[in-house]
Amino acid sequence: MLISNCRKLLAVVFVVITCTTACSEDKSWSDLRKESVRLFVKHDLDGATEMEKRAMTMAEKTSPNDPRLIKSLRALAAISRLKGRTAEAIPLYKRAIAISDMEQEDSDIEFSVRDLATAYIELGQLADAEPLMKRLILISESKYGKKHPAVAKDLINLAMLYKSMGREKDSRDYALRAAAIPSQIR
Repeated sequence: MLISNCRKLLAVVFVVITCTTACSEDKSWSDLRKESVRLFVKHDLDGATEMEKRAMTMAEKTSPNDPRLIKSLRALAAISRLKGRTAEAIPLYKRAIAISDMEQEDSDIEFSVRDLATAYIELGQLADAEPLMKRLILISESKYGKKHPAVAKDLINLAMLYKSMGREKDSRDYALRAAAIPSQIR
């Protein structure tokens, strides 16, 4: 059930990633991204993958750190996960994060970090997810403030990760931090 819901969420993420930038970017690049979505909606994941790879190649010709690559890398990673090939998504998410960090392009960093953490969790690599979950808390605190519901959600997610790892004290500490965020804004 959890994996099924995760796949549905990945499908939505894929379409959002693709549609949010298609109108404002280079025409040829955006055309490839639009075609990718069209194929994706038709459940042609191989065709969508091909379009994203072509879009990625086009962006790389501009610069190996072109911010448009972030969108294509995240879309390719989402498709890999939908195909059940989560391990293939890991280096794609890592590269998207590296470009975001290098270009100080933080509009997608939260999503890339969250997606990478989730991929590690899907693979049972909980220790690899931990620093990413901590980074998400810092991102949320910086973006929204320490008493925001997004921060509470990230604290709870880290608490649940620690519980899965058998780290009860750490789990309790983060759950208590989340509980300290006033309920009227959650």
